[in-house]
Amino acid sequence: MKDQQFPSSTSSKAHGGGACSQSQGGTFSPWHDLFSQSPGTSSSSTSTVPSSSQSSHSSSGTLSSLETVSTQELCSIPEDQEPEDPGPVPWARLWSLQDGFSNLDCVSDSYWFGRDKSCEYCFDGPLLRKTEKYRTYSKKHFRIFREMGPKNSYIVYIEDHSGNGTFVNTELIGKGKRRPLSNNSEIALSLCRNKVFVFFDLTVDDQSVYPKELRDEYIMSKTLGSGACGKVKMAFERRMCRKEAIKIISKWKFALGSSREADMAPSVETEIEILKKLNHPCIIQIKDVFDAED
Repeated sequence: MKDQQFPSSTSSKAHGGGACSQSQGGTFSPWHDLFSQSPGTSSSSTSTVPSSSQSSHSSSGTLSSLETVSTQELCSIPEDQEPEDPGPVPWARLWSLQDGFSNLDCVSDSYWFGRDKSCEYCFDGPLLRKTEKYRTYSKKHFRIFREMGPKNSYIVYIEDHSGNGTFVNTELIGKGKRRPLSNNSEIALSLCRNKVFVFFDLTVDDQSVYPKELRDEYIMSKTLGSGACGKVKMAFERRMCRKEAIKIISKWKFALGSSREADMAPSVETEIEILKKLNHPCIIQIKDVFDAED
């Protein structure tokens, strides 16, 4: 009997909050001018000399056709087009965790955040103004910037300028102080539990450990929890920028120590199918499943 093999890990995704939209693309359809000519005929065997008005009309029509053909030929000549400038490449991204805040791609070396209109990221959205915490945010609350460090590499810092505090991973920075900002750090404002952003360093490639099918759809972030057979990761949908929770299950660990390891893959798949059919407001809904060899 041939041994049954099954992938060693699978991941499932549950709904989260936050959204932003993004779209691009276009379609062009070619068009052509159509021309027709009908030959002239004579109803009489007697030849006549055309009048001046007829000659003028015939000459005018012939000139118009030539002009049209010339224009068509000119239109068919391809023009040299310069490639569009793709623009600067962002070095970091801030994913918003609350309604009223938007995502930010960091292109410049420095960004101010606050209620002041002079800030590059201004807290002036209509939804944000209605929140109770809006007045606790300072006009210039904090700054994110990068400086050149050793070996021609950048170091990213966050600097607190607020009256009520800026927190990184629940730790208060302190007014007038700075601290390095690492990948997947959470930024909270005024209160340590008021998490507003997740900082994502685009120069750090730690996504390659995940299956390509998963990476094409989502950007993986910090670990939310872990257990005996797997862990739950925060992730962001690339297309709609929605925040999601992704559970990664190691089927190898799930089957470890079992006398019927070959039967564990169908068992996991059956459980996934059952969970996908559940639809209840008190139960986390499974949206999608990815299966991988590693």
